[in-house]
Amino acid sequence: MENTSAESITATIKDVLMWMNLSINNCRGQFYDGASVMIGCKSGVAKRISDLEPKALHSHFYGHALNLIVQDTLKAISIMKNALNTVHEITKLIKKFPKRECLFEKVKEKILPETPGICILCPTRWTLRAESFYSISENYEALQFAREETKSETKDSEIVARIGGVAAQMEKFPLLFGIKFGKTILCMVDNLSKSLQKVTLLAKEGQKVVERTLITLKFIRSKTSFEPY
Repeated sequence: MENTSAESITATIKDVLMWMNLSINNCRGQFYDGASVMIGCKSGVAKRISDLEPKALHSHFYGHALNLIVQDTLKAISIMKNALNTVHEITKLIKKFPKRECLFEKVKEKILPETPGICILCPTRWTLRAESFYSISENYEALQFAREETKSETKDSEIVARIGGVAAQMEKFPLLFGIKFGKTILCMVDNLSKSLQKVTLLAKEGQKVVERTLITLKFIRSKTSFEPY
């Protein structure tokens, strides 16, 4: 593909279909994310394909649509918004500085040798949310021990202030609750997102997967399920 323009992407799609001996006239659906180059109403890829085959109706990519909904929902809940921001900050402070990550690993090996390492929370890769929350939850104690050593090894006043801010949040119940609860919710949502992205998934099967996830989420709202928190 020469570039990522709508014209180039459309030409590549047509070439691939021709190479596979498939007619574009048999296309009955298009699923893309929200990028303008893909869904632009005047000259996007979806419009160009629809011009070739009107029955190739465009719909927003299920997995991407789900992630946008989850993102907006979590940010509308103050506890979860704070948990997301703090987890992101923790993972940045650890993973983006090798010396700090090495210090953390030494502390973890002493007190929690069986726990997994820290998984960075990347805002653009939402399928890693649950994994990142899980890694922070499992290493909560190690992170609290490591922060003092990290602060003493850091001379940058801005970084010291950021570490202090995270430390203050970690002493509060709302953050711990947000991480524990978020881990449970995001695990199910991430699994749903991965299921919706399977190339072999049929629309009817996708609806059933969503329905099962909704049933599970409703059960979590019951008193029995909420007791562990």
